[in-house]
Amino acid sequence: MFRERSILRIQRSCRGCIPIFGLLFFAIMPTAGQAQVTASITGNVVDATGAVVRDVRVTVTSMETGATRTVTTDDSGNYRVLSLPLGPQELKAEKQGFKSVVRMGVSLEVGQEAVVNFRLAPGELIQRISVSEQAPVVNVTTASVSGMVDERQIKELPLNGRDWLQLALLQPGANFNPGQNQLDSRHGQR
Repeated sequence: MFRERSILRIQRSCRGCIPIFGLLFFAIMPTAGQAQVTASITGNVVDATGAVVRDVRVTVTSMETGATRTVTTDDSGNYRVLSLPLGPQELKAEKQGFKSVVRMGVSLEVGQEAVVNFRLAPGELIQRISVSEQAPVVNVTTASVSGMVDERQIKELPLNGRDWLQLALLQPGANFNPGQNQLDSRHGQR
């Protein structure tokens, strides 16, 4: 009898704990399913003869927020700047004994890994070369598929029943996989 009462008390007291433990579980669970909302820039730095230049300071400045990130090239002349905000960026490469070079017009999109290479000319640090008209940066480093549906697409596209999940089908590589209860459009069968 005493044992049964103890078990009932424990069960009653644990009923209030289960929702709390559930909330704690979901609060500390990693958010692996969230989309990447940053981009990165990689590249290398060479001199006028094509030889790699190490220890070059590369500074990336977000034109929208003013946030600045600075990295230094490695022994192979390569650099990599991760987790950059989206939008237009300005890049500056500088090293003592070379003219500094500024690249403007690099606009980052979701998940993009832009490649921006620099060619430094001999000169003093106070001399500066600015490149503002340039070919767009082409992402040649990854095969990942990512995209963003902008406000215009949401407002202008006809959605059947305004189902926001259909916006995923606008992205490259997205496919509709009908469930078993839906009509198979190829065969006209269930």
